[in-house]
Amino acid sequence: MTKIQDQLRWRKYLLRKKYLMLQGLVTGHIWSYDQEEGLIDRLRSIYYDGIPLSVWLLSFGYTFEKCFETAFMISYGFDGDEFRLVNADVASISLNPKPKYSKEGISVSLDEAGYGNHFFAERTMKDGQVLVYDGTDGLIYDKDTYYQIERPKVVRIISEEGTDEWPEFKARFTTRWEDNEEAMRVAFDEVEELVVRENGPYQHLLREEWARFKKEIESKKMELTPSSQVTPKSSCHNDY
Repeated sequence: MTKIQDQLRWRKYLLRKKYLMLQGLVTGHIWSYDQEEGLIDRLRSIYYDGIPLSVWLLSFGYTFEKCFETAFMISYGFDGDEFRLVNADVASISLNPKPKYSKEGISVSLDEAGYGNHFFAERTMKDGQVLVYDGTDGLIYDKDTYYQIERPKVVRIISEEGTDEWPEFKARFTTRWEDNEEAMRVAFDEVEELVVRENGPYQHLLREEWARFKKEIESKKMELTPSSQVTPKSSCHNDY
């Protein structure tokens, strides 16, 4: 396809996506994290690098292009329900011509497998309904609605048991921040900056979660003097 054809295809997709998103929000087939009872509470009680998952996942400054991490994180809020992580090429990435033409000399086909690589989580509810949680856009979808929008070409399915493939990554998740206090001290300033800069739809809820966590730390009479900062790596388009 030519550059013009790619752009026209992209615009057509965006119009269709906007229509399906609006329809899904109106009909209740798409909703936000705070509309699911207990989800934020459950995420608040699990820590990644000593920071509550509720804080990481409500920050669009953090979740941008971190599809693997966020799919993994959100699964801790599933209350024991069966889940799987899905690695797939999705339309909102694979049809976007901007990366293809962003630098001179790039000659990647938009139809090439792997160009639109993405991770999301699928949760099977007790009544059999399957929901999709996309951590990079912070929304929950009925599976049929998500698949209509993103038209995923599945590359790999990772079962709950299959997540044991990354033991070092899983070890960063704890039920008490004190169990990973050193990592928390290192990450604290970075997260504080993320919270201050956040302007996404969850900004008020994020600040409430962060204030709650800081109060929890202060109750331990702890002084935070991080020695350095860490920058969580982006993991869309990678080889996890």
